[in-house]
Amino acid sequence: MSNEIDKELYEKFGRDVYRNKYDNDGDNAKTGYEAEDAFFLACQHYDEYSDISPATEDENVLEHIDFKAKKFGSVDVKSKKEAFDQGQIWIEHTNVVGEKGWLYGGARYIAFDWGDHFRMVPLEWLQITVNKLTKNAKEVKHKNAALYNWYQRKGRKDWLTKVTAEDIFFITDMCISKYIINQEEE
Repeated sequence: MSNEIDKELYEKFGRDVYRNKYDNDGDNAKTGYEAEDAFFLACQHYDEYSDISPATEDENVLEHIDFKAKKFGSVDVKSKKEAFDQGQIWIEHTNVVGEKGWLYGGARYIAFDWGDHFRMVPLEWLQITVNKLTKNAKEVKHKNAALYNWYQRKGRKDWLTKVTAEDIFFITDMCISKYIINQEEE
C-alpha cells in the first residue's frame, strides 16, 4: 500500500488525510493539506472561483486533481517545499511507487504556493517547459544536483527534477491571492 489514512491528521483537518508510506512524520502530508485548505479559502473570496469543489478520491489519487471550478477547470495544489527558499521547485515526473507523477496527471492547472498567493500554471505549459529544460538531463545521485537533472531517492521509484522559481514565474497564467484588500476602506 502506498498511502494510508493518518488518524492524527484526520482530527486536524476533519477529513481523510492520506499519508505516503515514506512520509515518516506526516509533515509532507500536513503541509500539502494546509496548502490545499489555503487555496480553497482563497478561491472563496472571488465570485468567479467560489464554485470550487474538492475532487473525488479517485480523481485525487489517480489523476492528481485536488479541486475543480468552472473558471479554471481542475487544479493540483503544490505546497512550498524547502527548495523554494533557494529559488527552486521540485517537479514529480514519476511518483514513489513508479506511477505517473503529477507532471503527467489530469489537472488543467498546477497551483504553486508562493507564500502570499498561488501561481496558476497550465499543466501543458509546465510539461513543455520541463521537457525543454531537461532535454540534456542526466541522472544525479544527490538532490542538490537535481536542477534540470533527474534524481531518484534511495529505495523509491520516483523520478524528480527541480526548476527555478523564475521558470514557473514566466509561465504563470493567473494568480490567486490569499489575502483580500477591503475595497470599502479606501
